[in-house]
Amino acid sequence: GEVIRITYQRVALKKNSRDVRIVFSKKRHRNVAIPCQSKSYMLALKHSMPEILKQWGKREPIGGKHERLHIKATFYAGPGVEPDLDGACVGCGDLLAQCKVILNDRFIYSWDGSRVIPHYVHQLDAHTEVEITRREYIGPLRKR
Repeated sequence: GEVIRITYQRVALKKNSRDVRIVFSKKRHRNVAIPCQSKSYMLALKHSMPEILKQWGKREPIGGKHERLHIKATFYAGPGVEPDLDGACVGCGDLLAQCKVILNDRFIYSWDGSRVIPHYVHQLDAHTEVEITRREYIGPLRKR
C-alpha cells in the first residue's frame, strides 16, 4: 500500500494530568469531573500541529471502513525523559486525528515496529517520525 511519512518535533504523550475540570452534565443532571490533558501533551500539540498541517496540506483524512492503517512510529526521546511506548502511541494517534491526517484513530490496525529511542542512544533533539501504510480492508474471511 501507499506509505505516508510525517515528522514532528517533540513526543506527544497522552496522559491526563491530576487537574480536573468540573462541568455540568445535562445527561446526568449533575456536575461531573473531567480530567484535563497534561501540560506536556498540550505543549506538544501547540508545537507539532502547525508542522503536521504544513506537511499534510489540504488533503482529505485517510482511514475508514474499507481501509486499515498500519503505523510505524519512532519516538526520539528528549534528555532526561523516557516515555512509555503506549502513551506515545496513543498521543501520536490522537495528534494525527486532531490534525485531520487520519479520520479516526480507531482505524489504526497496528503499531508494529514502533519504538522509543532513549536520548543517550540518538543524541538528537526530541522528535517523532511516523510512517503510515494504507491497506485495503476486504472484510473478514467467510467460510463457505
